[in-house]
Amino acid sequence: MSTNSISLTGQQLLESSAGTGKTYTITHLYLRLLLGRGRPEAKPLKVQEILVLTFTIAATQELKDRIRTLIATARNAFQAGQSEDPDLQNLMQESDDLRRDQLLLTDAIQWLDDAAIHTIHGFCARMLAENSFQAGILFDQDLDADKAALLNLAVEDIFRRDILTLPTLERAIALRVWPDPKRLRKSLEPLLYRHNLLLLPEAKPAATLPVSLTEKMLSAKRLWLKEDLSTLVRSSGVKKNLSAYRSLDKMDYFCGDHEDLDPESKLWTYWAQQNLAAAMKKGLPVPVHPCLDLLTDIQAELSNLDVIKVRLWHQILQAVRDHLEHHKTSSAQLTVDDLLIQMQTATRLNPRWCEQLSRDFPAILVDEFQDTNQAQWNIVRHLTNLADDVALFLVGDP
Repeated sequence: MSTNSISLTGQQLLESSAGTGKTYTITHLYLRLLLGRGRPEAKPLKVQEILVLTFTIAATQELKDRIRTLIATARNAFQAGQSEDPDLQNLMQESDDLRRDQLLLTDAIQWLDDAAIHTIHGFCARMLAENSFQAGILFDQDLDADKAALLNLAVEDIFRRDILTLPTLERAIALRVWPDPKRLRKSLEPLLYRHNLLLLPEAKPAATLPVSLTEKMLSAKRLWLKEDLSTLVRSSGVKKNLSAYRSLDKMDYFCGDHEDLDPESKLWTYWAQQNLAAAMKKGLPVPVHPCLDLLTDIQAELSNLDVIKVRLWHQILQAVRDHLEHHKTSSAQLTVDDLLIQMQTATRLNPRWCEQLSRDFPAILVDEFQDTNQAQWNIVRHLTNLADDVALFLVGDP
């Protein structure tokens, strides 16, 4: 399809598989906008008025180089009066003033270093820095904060302050999930910057382990060894192929370590009354002992373990988020992800500023549109919703 047949008004979604000429399409659309072809009143646009958004710095530079090359090629073709490129040839045939078009292209080449071709984050950073008052941010805000350093500081502080100071059993649960700050960061990082994320299941704040449970566990361990429960269970007629028999040596070792109260260990469950009864040979009575009664109580009190783990996920995730926000606010720093959220919020809450940006950029081209997330799309949408004459081109893979 010839780029000359694409309308330069309204919103256009252009889908094309990799290697089928997306960059060619973008650069030729850019050229038509410079010449005013298909625009209201045939008004040419300056390079500063055509906003092109990409997703990597490398793609930004490559696109700028390709646009520069095409403009120079088009200017030379207009001077020569012919071109092997059918789209350029059509542009020349449609021109009612080739001399004027040559001057427009010459001017575009001279000003191309000021072209509005940015990554989405770069565009947000520039707009927020140049329009601090309209965007509602601090004038001396650091818009290039080290995201990794801030996150490392947050997870290390939360690990020491919130995880290592948990009650004994909850700390054991948390350390199974996050044994160190590095693992904590790896687990939480994919969730931290998704501001509309709903974490399910929801937390139940009242979910806690009884304070007395720790003492019950310690008492059960002491009794198990002191009263030689392994011998009692072995001689009681427990089926030898089941865990209640095969795990007796593991339980002896586990009870010998009074520091290890791992609430997620299966060893707390094998000799609880119901499970032990199911493990007995047919017709034999279930052993009776105060230690086994304690293990039955322990299993019952550990029944809401999953609910407590959910609460810990919510609690620690929110603690890291709060730490990040507090530190960034107190030190006036924004990370690249914050730039998107700030820009999205500012364009939504300040329609007058948004209208001004729409007048500043009457044409917007978005490359690799399939990679756009919700915040990025909201920013683009805000820039185009308040102005009827903004041309929006979304170019991406199907």
